[in-house]
Order: sequence, then C-alpha cells, then structure tokens
Amino acid sequence: MERSFATAQDRLVKGLRVAGAGTLPEAYAYLEQEFLPRWNQHLTITPARPPDAHRPLEAEYDLATSLSRVEMRQMENNNTFRWQGKR
Repeated sequence: MERSFATAQDRLVKGLRVAGAGTLPEAYAYLEQEFLPRWNQHLTITPARPPDAHRPLEAEYDLATSLSRVEMRQMENNNTFRWQGKR
C-alpha cells in the first residue's frame, strides 16, 4: 500500500498541475475522469485466484483477547479517571 500511495501521490499532484485544476471541483473531475481510469487500466493487476484469499482463523487464536486491553481503574467523583498521570 505504501508503494502505491507514493506512486499515486507523485503522479496525482503532477497530473493536477498539468490539468490546471485549481479548485476542489476541478480536482475531483480530473480524478474521476482522467486519473482513476488510467490508474485502473495501467497500474492494477487481476488476481491469480479471484475468490477471497483470507485464511480462516484457527481455533487457537482468540481475537477478543488479542485485540483488547482490559484494566481496572477507579472513577473519580467527576466521572474521570487517570491514565499515565493524566486525567
């Protein structure tokens, strides 16, 4: 994704300048009518296997545990709590 963003960032800015897009509506028009069709035609590839490539999550992994952090805190009278020395 980062490589794609750098490519888009470089080409989009130069394309906007060449097209003379000076307002947001002109920039959107350039993006929709010129940049994205060219991008999709030349810089994308068809996947080797079009169906979903995600693997099923194995039973040994518990996302609820992995992606959450539970801590006990004491609420103060004004409904605030402290975290790393800040309120």
